[in-house]
Amino acid sequence: MSRVFISHASANNAAALALAGWLDANGWSDYFPLDIDDNRGIAPGERWMAALSGAVEGCEAVIFLVSPAWRDSKFCFA
Repeated sequence: MSRVFISHASANNAAALALAGWLDANGWSDYFPLDIDDNRGIAPGERWMAALSGAVEGCEAVIFLVSPAWRDSKFCFA
């Protein structure tokens, strides 16, 4: 299970990818693979909501990329 979960709205994918890159560069590569990451993300056909829920429940820290899109997302709020 990953130690860090990045909570973001899809409107903020670029910022989430930038944060993931910064985490990697600074020795924090144990984050939940973003659903938009081609190499480490959620596989096509995988039950994405179950994968996200499991990652949140098992992580040690959550980083919230709060924005109007994040605030308005029912999935981020959940």
